[in-house]
Amino acid sequence: MTKRILLIAALAILLIKITQAQDFWEVFETPPGIGIHSVDINSNNDILMGVTFASGGGILRKLNDENGWDTSLYLSNDAIGTVYIDKSDNIYAADAKFYYSDNNGDSWNLIYTNQLFGIRCIIKNSDDYIFFGTWGGIYKTDSMGSDWVEVLPLENYEVVNAIVEDTTTGDLYAGTTNYIGGGGIYRSVDDGNNWVLFGLTGHFLTSLAYNSTGDLFAGTRSGGVFRLPHEQTEWINLNNEEMVTSLVINSEDDIYIGCSTLDYYWGGVRRSMDNGESWEDISLETMYDRDITAMVLGTQEHLFAVEYNSETPLYKSINPTITSIPETEMKREIDAVNVPNPFSNLTTIAFNLPVDCKTATLNIYNLQGTLIRQFDITGKNKQLWDGKDGDGCLVIDGVYLYNIGFNNTFSSFNKLLFIH
Repeated sequence: MTKRILLIAALAILLIKITQAQDFWEVFETPPGIGIHSVDINSNNDILMGVTFASGGGILRKLNDENGWDTSLYLSNDAIGTVYIDKSDNIYAADAKFYYSDNNGDSWNLIYTNQLFGIRCIIKNSDDYIFFGTWGGIYKTDSMGSDWVEVLPLENYEVVNAIVEDTTTGDLYAGTTNYIGGGGIYRSVDDGNNWVLFGLTGHFLTSLAYNSTGDLFAGTRSGGVFRLPHEQTEWINLNNEEMVTSLVINSEDDIYIGCSTLDYYWGGVRRSMDNGESWEDISLETMYDRDITAMVLGTQEHLFAVEYNSETPLYKSINPTITSIPETEMKREIDAVNVPNPFSNLTTIAFNLPVDCKTATLNIYNLQGTLIRQFDITGKNKQLWDGKDGDGCLVIDGVYLYNIGFNNTFSSFNKLLFIH
């Protein structure tokens, strides 16, 4: 009987996950017969994809105000493996050759040729230097392609898969995969002129991303997800149960990882809403036997996911990944903290109200923006919450948001994680 109950419970959990995933994703229509390698989205929400056609490769473009796709760049004997759009909406596209467009892909300039090894990642840093990572190292230019310099020479069996910038310090980090051992994270503190190994040696680095507090996250095919807290030097392993092929973080610091199907792992997408402490599977069932090789957030923070070698290669989140809660016209910051977090019985929310506060409420919302509990906190400096809604019923496990309303204005939102 016990085994039967456990089986029913497991099936119920799987059904809930599948239902949630079906509510999360939709297939995004693309031309048939293409292979997508990379995708990026500009400030106007135009989509550009690096693809392989039956007769070659290039760039497909979908303008935000049009329904169909057009071929922005066609190459008869090559493909485009990497697409990157900078903050000024300039487009960089590359594989063995490097192309540049400053008019949204209407025309292209060839600015670098590397006939031996494919370019895997591109970045333009805050000092307007262009970098690309490839099999065998990192190259840099400050003149849009007329004078490239190899700044990190590596062996040809080590590939640079990701480069990111810490915008508060200007430091650059690069993640590599070395197929005979070594590699890891490299760091530069001088605009990419010199690099030193900075941990995760021997891991197969695939992706790097920062959250809003300056923590650096690394996705690997050998050890899952790692986090480097801001201004620290020790990496923390958050999830060693996945082979990670892509990683993005939205403006609310929710982490999304695309996973590989190699070995005994399932493919798909996982999400963490508590800085990597816990993860949930938001994959469609059709994703499990595929690699999610690239992900990107659109201007409204919809999530796009590329599925390798698939008849339905591009997925889009039905809704934005950020919380849909009505904005107030005016916001003021209030120092507020809840301990413990996560919590299962009680959490204490402590705060400092302004001296001119006449009325104040503590408002708790679910992620759909529904107000589930409200407390009058006028004259208080803390409030207990037992995880119950206004009707006295326990809420479901998950992430909740709270803010403080005072004198007809509201503070920003903080997060709570309830686990019963």
